[in-house]
Amino acid sequence: MADDWKQWEGQVIADAFPLRQYLGGDEDHAVFLTEYGQPAPQKAAIKIVLGPPESTESQLSRWHLASKLSHPNLLRILSKGSAKSGETPLIYLVMEYADESLAQVIPVRPLTTDEARQMMEPALSVLAYLHGEGFLHGHLKPGNILAIGECLKISSADLCRVGECPPSTRDAYTPPQKTASPAGDVWSLGMTLVEALTQHPPVRSGTHGVAQFNQPIVPDTLPQPFLDIARECLRIDPKARPTVADISARLQPAKSLAKRPALKWTYVLAAVGLVVTAVVIAPRLIDRHEPVASNLPAQIQPTAPIQPAQPAPIEPAQPAPKVPEPSPPATVRNEIIQRVLPEVPSEARRTIRGRVKVSVRIRVDPSGQVTEAKLDSAGPSKYFAQLALQAARRWKFEPAPGVDPGQLREWVLRFEFQRTGTKVAPVRKGT
Repeated sequence: MADDWKQWEGQVIADAFPLRQYLGGDEDHAVFLTEYGQPAPQKAAIKIVLGPPESTESQLSRWHLASKLSHPNLLRILSKGSAKSGETPLIYLVMEYADESLAQVIPVRPLTTDEARQMMEPALSVLAYLHGEGFLHGHLKPGNILAIGECLKISSADLCRVGECPPSTRDAYTPPQKTASPAGDVWSLGMTLVEALTQHPPVRSGTHGVAQFNQPIVPDTLPQPFLDIARECLRIDPKARPTVADISARLQPAKSLAKRPALKWTYVLAAVGLVVTAVVIAPRLIDRHEPVASNLPAQIQPTAPIQPAQPAPIEPAQPAPKVPEPSPPATVRNEIIQRVLPEVPSEARRTIRGRVKVSVRIRVDPSGQVTEAKLDSAGPSKYFAQLALQAARRWKFEPAPGVDPGQLREWVLRFEFQRTGTKVAPVRKGT
């Protein structure tokens, strides 16, 4: 079916939206890259659903209601309507274009605990807003958690009012109960959380062809508080699952700890502010000449005029003692012969938010070969830590002839991964 949809590339929907590139889809629907707005069109995504008006009218109505919702972490709906491609009737939904989805990140590497928290907070905020407005997401999963720049957004294509959601295709993210409800969104969030941290959705316990109704097994290796949150979200009984507010409350202690590093910047800025204040105000205080009696000699009254002091007789200048000139600094040899940067796949580099720092401690024998490499600071991602370790083992240094073979040099290689590239700062330890 993908080949059939690719033949649509180049068509224009509703005389306004050119189909630039096929991005994915199914038998009866597809998503394309398109353009939106004038005079400077911006990238957008258009979802096309095939079918006559009598079968697509309810979906178009749901899109109409969803377009009235507004939340900073909810993907914005730009346009919607019905049209034809030749004689083929269809409906379309134009949305913000996302750079990537969580479904593209998970096959490359699992999320770190900090990244999982950064994913959970906007998702919970959106679900709380939707449930408060009488809506459900209906099918939360990694493919519906999207990144636009540094902002995470949740897809709005499947939103529906409580009690008006259509049956959805059953998969791992679909809750056991048949009726869509806020508890169903909580189930989907729990499945997504486990998959984001382990790269696999939790397996279902039981056999005999009824595993879909059995309790998912959440790995004990999940860090807290995510382990308890996932287990509670994935309870079979929907009444036993926590609410979105309950989950947010569980994350609050971790959230406050995660923000502690930011407080250090606050303190630094406050200190800088005090220094600037002192520099600006101090001269004004000095210029005021407000004498303090306790600091003045007893025989001088604060109001008495001060006579200029008479210059002391000038003594013959004494020759200054000779100070030996400092010896020039010792020349530091560049001992590094071969530097190796980690090989980061482009799809993995696109998952980086900010900087990922990893320090590797290596030991070098007299021949200049690295004999041992271990993590000095693993940083937030096991994936990037392993890339740094692999690169560190391939570094080479100048030989040190005449040195005891058991005497090893020690270095720390400080790697910094960014979306734009990787840097490394080598530091020699000891003498």
